[in-house]
Parts: sequence; structure tokens; C-alpha cells
Amino acid sequence: MVSVAKILELLPQEGSLEIKKLEKMLKLTKKVERTRLEIAITALSKIGLIELDTEATIKIQKLHTYIKAKIRCSSKGYCFAVREDNEEDIYIREQHLNHAWHGDYVLVKIEREALKRRSPEGSVICILERSKKRLLANIIEENGEVIASPLDERILSKIELPSLESPYKTDSENIVEVEITKYPIAQYKAVGKVIRNLSLKAGFQGDIEIIKTKFCIDEENKPPKISTKRPPDKHRRSLLAQNVVLFKSWLSKDSPPLLATYAEPFKGGIKAWIHIPSVSERILLDSKLGIWIKERAESRCIGNRWINLLSNTLIKESGFKVNEENDAITLEIIINKEGEIKDWEFYLSKICPKVEVTDEILDKIVNRKPRSRTIPSVLKDIKEYILNIETILFLIKLINNNLKSNGLIEFKSNYYNTDKLYDHCYTNPGKDFYGWKEEYDPKSANSIVSVLTTISNIIFFKYSQSLNMNMIYTKSRDIDAIQYNEIVKSAIALDTKVELNEDGIIDLNKFIETIKGEISQNVIEKLLRNIIPERSYELYKPESNDSDKELLLESITLNTEAPWSSPTINYADILNQSLLVELINLQKNKSIKKEDIISANSDVTKIDISSKIKVTPIKTKVSNGIINFLNNEQTRSKLFRSGLISIIEARAIDEMVGSSVDGIITGVQSYGIFVEIDKFQAEGLVHVSTLDDDWYEYRSRQNLLIGRKNKKTYQLGKQIKIKIISVDLLKNQIDLEVFRE
Repeated sequence: MVSVAKILELLPQEGSLEIKKLEKMLKLTKKVERTRLEIAITALSKIGLIELDTEATIKIQKLHTYIKAKIRCSSKGYCFAVREDNEEDIYIREQHLNHAWHGDYVLVKIEREALKRRSPEGSVICILERSKKRLLANIIEENGEVIASPLDERILSKIELPSLESPYKTDSENIVEVEITKYPIAQYKAVGKVIRNLSLKAGFQGDIEIIKTKFCIDEENKPPKISTKRPPDKHRRSLLAQNVVLFKSWLSKDSPPLLATYAEPFKGGIKAWIHIPSVSERILLDSKLGIWIKERAESRCIGNRWINLLSNTLIKESGFKVNEENDAITLEIIINKEGEIKDWEFYLSKICPKVEVTDEILDKIVNRKPRSRTIPSVLKDIKEYILNIETILFLIKLINNNLKSNGLIEFKSNYYNTDKLYDHCYTNPGKDFYGWKEEYDPKSANSIVSVLTTISNIIFFKYSQSLNMNMIYTKSRDIDAIQYNEIVKSAIALDTKVELNEDGIIDLNKFIETIKGEISQNVIEKLLRNIIPERSYELYKPESNDSDKELLLESITLNTEAPWSSPTINYADILNQSLLVELINLQKNKSIKKEDIISANSDVTKIDISSKIKVTPIKTKVSNGIINFLNNEQTRSKLFRSGLISIIEARAIDEMVGSSVDGIITGVQSYGIFVEIDKFQAEGLVHVSTLDDDWYEYRSRQNLLIGRKNKKTYQLGKQIKIKIISVDLLKNQIDLEVFRE
């Protein structure tokens, strides 16, 4: 199914394109597919998105009058278009949705500008891409017709089904997975077909299938049978003598391979080598295998197993293993005793890892007494590498402290501790779902890899920007000052010792350090997590005009990353890695002089890009369309991960229905209080209607509910004993009551 977004992406910004050529680019071979494209082109021309030059050629129209956005709906029918440019959301009345569903990518036209406190209003002109191809539903009969009613109440339509002769049924324990065959248009309703029955009583694996369907996570499909390329030996440095170390926390046998490293003391500081699996050298991005990898977008942990980005063959060829020689892309860095990076170099290499370090090994090394002569039994086989591992741990501590001093935000992971989380318990290096990172833990192998991944990506961003070349980078928008100030006020109201400066504000990292050890720490950190914007992919374009470059430089921080060091996890890393390999080859061919590249310790926030050398941009397949695709896939993975964790927690809490437990108030609203249950990440709602001992008044400034008669208060951060009333597994809703003896 070809989307409008894909058609518009393939059309050139200037000039026209032959329809026959567009058919080839879309790989439409059947007559029915070409007919559908013809209908789409006619429709798009009538609404002014494209123009028919002749019967055989088309060109894109200027879309500046329309706004790209994603539809966000509530179960009450209120819909907003969340703009791509992060400007104010646009209110869309239901009659102006044009059959767009929650999550759809659309073009919106503003019909009424914002007035005072009212949002701008608009209408959906065109649905660029549908977010739902499958969904969970109940089957009902309506006016003699069989209808699938979506469980997601934010999807404001129903799906017609053919007469069902098969024994599909739905009740309190059974639902169905429905595939959309036709989306609604004009007076015609959506049409779908039932794929399978799903049960809420099918155990852990059944829950995984439900969450996969809910967030449209496709199961593994076979890769094309194409031989991979062999990385060339030319210009490859041999580092086979290094005692290279592998770090890995994941326990699943099919988890993606990670980077390797080696470090040694150097002139009062440390010299380190970060070795990355060479994936981009082994594939052609335009090949069938390259396209197959692109469509997968990233590796995903599915409970107790993984759906990997790469094929099994590619994982076997590119992944590092102990005592096996392999090709790598190496970043060599020199760090002083303050943790500052003084120099770096990228090159192709060949390595042979000597040892794999797990969390168990790290625990023994970290807890080992400095001058102890005895070696625990688990360390005896690797005793000759212990000093090297300790050097790496010291290196990571220096780097992480330096990153934090430059604005890196860290929070401690607080997931419910259960075996059913499997590899989700561990840090996923290079997979930034949020605008903050999990707190560095020297006893976690994946945490060590995550720090190395971060610094490698920052250096590559700096390096690429100095050459003024195309790349993908990730960044997080600035935190909303108003929301942040409200949280600081809440912390002060909870008697947290917060010291403000002369302007009445406090730096975010300093604030996080201040609340550590406070009774309200978990609550305040949870509030902060909710307002820190997520990291998203962006496209750096060297051809941008001077004003765009100036705005970009203002938004760049020292922690802005260009991902390339997790090519077994993210497709974006493969794209950037292919750029890096081409750059290395250009340098080896003397196309770029080393003195033309900025020094490693230059402040990237003060670089005048226009004054740097002009390097011919490397031809890439990176476009705004791919950036949108990667951001959508990252959002989907984040929702899947949180959905899986939520249903695991909800299952555990469901067994406690009727019990009284301790909790802490994490939110206060006029309609009730949100309480996080101890030992769980999940929170439930105590509705104000259940507080029947008094009339409770909501005071937003103090974040509390207060009784008019008895003056009893329910305030943010307060410990409370509650009773679990009910759990809705599919909606992730937990109903609570205040426990009364």
C-alpha cells in the first residue's frame, strides 16, 4: 500500500517527473497498482498538492499554505493536529477530520487563527500516511451488520467486516486482531478482515501478541537471499594484538552484538580505542537486503527474544566474538585526567576480542578491594585482563562526569523488578527513547557500552559538522520553562532544600542533584521525566541558508549526537556509518587534508560553518521522508516497550485486587489523585467521587485536594495507603480507593 507521503517524497522539489518513472520508483508492476496510482494522482491534483504538466509528467506544488502534523484524539472526541514544527497545536472539529484517525500523518489547513486563549482551528486536507494497518477490536452486530469496534477509543470510527462463518467471538476474555483492507472515504466506511482471535488468558506469550498488535509490530519475515560484501583489507590497520574487551548485559542468545573497546594509560590521561561492528561496508543501501533492513528500522526486544534489524547472516559476519578476528570501524581518542577529549581519529581496522565481560564479572571487579591479593573464582579465567577492565571503568567514569558537566541528564531506572522483563531490564545502548539517559552503573555492562556509544556519536557529529556534510543527528528540544518552574515550585512546597539564583531559577542538573536523597525524590523525578522533550532524528543539510545555519548552531549543545555506533540496533546508524566509511576512504585517497578539519577540542557551538572548507556532500539516501519514518518507528518502539512493561506490571497488580498496599501521590487533579503503587512503576487513580467523607476542593498551586470540613489533605508526594479495586489490562487503567480501616 503506497502512501501519499511516499509519492510526495519521490517527487523532485524543482521540475517534473514522468509518471512511468514514478511507477518504477514505487515498484508498481501490476495493472491494478498502476490504476490506483493514477486515481491517487488525479485526486491529489484536484486538491492542489501536485500539478499535471502533461498526461505523462507531474510536479509537486508548493505546500507552504498547509501544515504537516499528526492527529491526536481523545476518547471524548476532541482532536488536535500536533504540528511537525512544534508550534501551537491546531484544534480539529470531528466533521473536519476527513476520516483521519488518531496517529495519522496529515496536511492541515488553518481555518481560524488563534484568539486569546483559544487554539487555532483547522481542517485535514489530505491524509499523508496511515498509522494503523491492524488493530484490536471487539466484534458486535449493528443493524444486521457485523462490525469491529476498535478497543482504542481514540479511533472514532468502526470497521465493517464480511459475514463471519468462522468461530471468531469476543467477550471479556477474548478480542480479535483486525486488518484494515479499505480505509473510510467520503460516505464509505472502513472495511477490514479478522486475522486471528486473541485471548487475555493465554499467559505471557499471549500478552506479547496483544501488545505487538496494539502497536503494529510486525513479526519476523525472511530476508532476501543476497550475499553480503566482504569489507576490503586495503587501508585497514591491524589491532589484533590489543586485549580488546566485549561488554554485554543482555542474556538472550539472539540479542544484537555490541561494540568492543580497549584502553591504556597515556601521558597522564588515557588513550582508548572504540571498535564498532562494520555493517555498512557489507551491504548496498539500494539492494534488496538494504531495503529489507530499512523497512525493519531497528532491533526490538520482544519479551524473551529479539526481532533483529539485521539478518542472521549479517549478524554472524559483522558481530564481534571472543578469539575471532573481524573487521571494525575504530574511533581512537585521547582523554586527559579531567575527562576532556583532546584528540580523535577514525579509521578502518581488524581486531580480535580476548574476553567478554558480563554484569556478574563487573560486580566482582567493582566490589573487589583495591589491594586484595585473592581473586574470586569467577575472575580467575580473566585475571590477566582485570587491569585493562579497571582502566576502562576509570575511563567511563571520566567521560560520564564530563558529559554531565556539559548538560547530560541522568535518571535512575525504576522498573518493576521481574524476570518477565528479560532484556528490557538492561540499558539499550544507542536507543534514546527519551531526552535523558539512564544513570551510569559501573556494574552494568550495557551501561558502559551506552557511555561509549554516546561519546562516539557526539564526536562524529562534531567531525561531520566541521566538514559541512549531510548527516542524521539527534537532539532534544529545550525544556518548557513554565512547566519546569511549576515543578520547582512543587519541590519547594514539599520542603525540598532548593536554592535559587538571583533570577529565581535553578539549573536542571543542579536541581536533580539537589533533590537526591529527599523523600520526594521519586515523585519530582517522575514529573521531570514527563516534561523533558524526547530526542528525535533531524537532518543536517549543508545547503541550508545562513539564517537556518545560525538557528541550528544556537540549538546545538555539546551533547548533540550523530548516531553511527549502534549499526546492529538502528538503521539511522547504518546510514551515518556509510557516510563515515566514505569519508575515511576519501581521506586515504588524499581528497581531504587533515589540517582542513577542525581540531577535536574546538567548541562546536562557536563554529562558523560558512568559513570551513567545502567538501562535496556525499550522495546519500537520507531525506526528510526517511527522517519522519525513523521518528515514527522510534515512537512506536517506545510505546511498545512501555506497553509491554505496563501489562507485565498490571498482571502482577491484578493478582492483588482487593488488597491494601502502600503508595505515593504522584499527581493531583480536580477529579482525583494519581498514586504510584510501591514496588511498581504503574500508577492508578483514586477518583474524587470515592472520597465520600468530605467535599474536597482542588488547589492547583499547592498540588493538593483539601476537605472543606475536616481539612484533610491529599498532596503531591504524600505517602498513602490505598486499596486496589480493579485493573483493566488493555487500557492500562488501575482503579484505587483510599484504604480505611
